[in-house]
Amino acid sequence: MAYFGRRSDQKYSGRKRKPYNKDTGGLQTGGAVANRMSQGKDNLQDYEFYEIELAEVMFVYDNPEKLPKYEDGTKSWELMGSIKARPVNSQKNLPLDACKIYLPFVANQTHVPLRGELVVVSKYNGVFYYQPISMHPQSVNANIYPGTSGLRSANQAKEDFLYDHFEIPDDESGNDPDIRRLMPHEGDITFEGRFGQSIRFGSAIKDDNKANEGGGTKRPGGIQNTPNIMIRSGQLHSTGIFNKDNVKETLKNEPLKPVEEDINLDGSSLYLTSGKKGEQKINLDLKPSNSKDHELMNKVHRNKQPKDGGEQIILNSDRITFNSKKDEILGFSALGIGWSTKWSFTIDADKQFAVSTPKIRLYAEEEFQMITGTSAKELAPKGGHPDTGDPAPFPSSEVLMQDAGASGLQMGETVMLSSHAPSHLKLDKDAHLESEPGAFVHCADCAGMYSDKESYLKVGGKQEDLTASVSSREDLGEQTLVGGEQLTETVDKLIDTLIDLGDKILGLTGIATAVGPTGPISSGPTNVPTIEQWKASVEAVRSEVCDCLLKPK
Repeated sequence: MAYFGRRSDQKYSGRKRKPYNKDTGGLQTGGAVANRMSQGKDNLQDYEFYEIELAEVMFVYDNPEKLPKYEDGTKSWELMGSIKARPVNSQKNLPLDACKIYLPFVANQTHVPLRGELVVVSKYNGVFYYQPISMHPQSVNANIYPGTSGLRSANQAKEDFLYDHFEIPDDESGNDPDIRRLMPHEGDITFEGRFGQSIRFGSAIKDDNKANEGGGTKRPGGIQNTPNIMIRSGQLHSTGIFNKDNVKETLKNEPLKPVEEDINLDGSSLYLTSGKKGEQKINLDLKPSNSKDHELMNKVHRNKQPKDGGEQIILNSDRITFNSKKDEILGFSALGIGWSTKWSFTIDADKQFAVSTPKIRLYAEEEFQMITGTSAKELAPKGGHPDTGDPAPFPSSEVLMQDAGASGLQMGETVMLSSHAPSHLKLDKDAHLESEPGAFVHCADCAGMYSDKESYLKVGGKQEDLTASVSSREDLGEQTLVGGEQLTETVDKLIDTLIDLGDKILGLTGIATAVGPTGPISSGPTNVPTIEQWKASVEAVRSEVCDCLLKPK
């Protein structure tokens, strides 16, 4: 608000007071200004003209329930973000009801103030505006001075430092002492919020020690050629992870000291850097998130890290989520993609998981598992997540393929299980091997199928014609296997021959001689039962031979 104020270097000389006496009260109209000027040059020199002035925020329209309504019942939405304020000079002690409404000076950069803070107010084209919060005493959190503009009721005093959502930890300072300004550097442009969030448009700086005064990240390099953008939210929120709570305690001795961004100690950070390799080194601490040694990652990617510097984007937080609502998430890299984690790396896909590459290498220090068609809920959990205690998704007892140091799965035109050392395939009571016609199991040199009674089917040998043998009881030793169907067919033919022989014997009536045939030799009462019993015994052997053929259920 425009007003005239007496110059601080001028004292009242005892001149007769003029009839117009509104040095600090009321609005200055054009006529009032002209009247002041007409009072004489000497008198005008005692005063200064102020186009803008400080004002105390008395009310904030930051909630739809606070908005006034028009006669038709609709809310005055255009007032959202506006304030009622009382200028500390021209309208001191003005009743709250008489205070004017001030709109944000820049509509797309609204700084919503708190009740009791000081703002800058002005009037242009008949509209009253307020500008960003007055920074005194250099706090980005809050600058609350209730009563600066004078008259306050008892009810107003009771509401000092009380807000719907905002909290003031320290009533004496009127702000949160843990929320500090950023350390300024030559040429930087910074945007800082009330709650420990900021954006810095800066560059690498040459003085390492200065860059690290606030406990932040060292950023060596040049200025002109190494721009950066540093975005962070949560000032020094993660000190406990690195056992550096002493950083906050040390800062308490200097309440107004600014701080540096620290990609390790801040809550969430996004850094965009530039420059050559070795410039703008970001010392990101990987101990809380990196795997034990990340040996494979070191080997393949030569242990590249943000500390190498150069042009890079670094994202650091407690949790990072990538989500695509409609289309894909695509990743491209000119020189590899590496992942390292302390817990697990999982992929769920409703349709397919596809990999196309000249070589696939899978390393497993303890177990290699391939589980299909089994829900994780059906597997008995063991162990637990180090933070949440959630059970491990896959138990170690459910191993379908186990790395014994020399076994492997080879894929080419054909698929085979191979081993450079003695190994076996173990099946439970309900398992079986099944194939399409024409498929075969090929075992080279020494392999077998074992049962719980130490018997095994052995197929092997380096001979061109393989021999199949089986061993079980020690008294039987190792015996060569035969074809079951072929053996049954042969025994069946033998039984048919024996039955036919019995029938022929019963059919014999005598033996031819020179004097004529003798009497019957087999149809007597003694021979017939014997031969019939013999035929029945032979037929019983046939059924036992058929039962020897094992068929799958």
